[in-house]
Amino acid sequence: FVDANGDDVFETVTVLALNLPSGAHQVNNLKVDPTGAWLYFAQGATSDTTAGGGAVIARIAPGAQNLLWGSPQIQIVATGLRNSWGLEFHPSGSLFATENGRDDQGSLGPPEEMNRIVSGGDYGFPAVSGIPPVGHPSVAPIGLFDPHTSPNGFVIDAGSMMTGFEN
Repeated sequence: FVDANGDDVFETVTVLALNLPSGAHQVNNLKVDPTGAWLYFAQGATSDTTAGGGAVIARIAPGAQNLLWGSPQIQIVATGLRNSWGLEFHPSGSLFATENGRDDQGSLGPPEEMNRIVSGGDYGFPAVSGIPPVGHPSVAPIGLFDPHTSPNGFVIDAGSMMTGFEN
C-alpha cells in the first residue's frame, strides 16, 4: 500500500496473493524476516477441526504480486498451526508464533501455544493440540497458555525496552 501524499488514502494497492483458503480463519500478522528477503504470514485453518488447505505459516518474496495460493513462489514454512496470530523474529533469526487452539471443546479445551517455528515442522493440528503424545512426530510447543486466552501477539525484547528482561 502506498500513501504518496500523506492524506491517509492509498493511491496504490498491490495484491500479493490470491485465492487463499477461506473459512473460519484468515491471514494473520505479516512479518518481514530480519534479512528483508521474505514476507512471512500465518494462514489459519478453514475450520475448527480440519486444516482445509490452511493451518500454515508461509512466506513470499517481497515484491511478488498476484501469486495464486499453491504457486511455488508461496513457500510453506510450517504446517499444523490451527490459527497462529503472533509472529516475531528473535535477534538470532529464529521465528516464533502463538497459536490459538480449537474453540469447539469448551472451557477445558486444548491450550493455546507458543511455538518456535522450524522450517518443515508439523505442529500437529488437527490431530494434536498442546503437548503431543510420546512418539508423535509433531513439533511440541515451547510454552502453553490457558484455553481461550487468545495470545494474539507478543514482542521479543533484545534489551532495549525493559532493562533486565532480555530475550
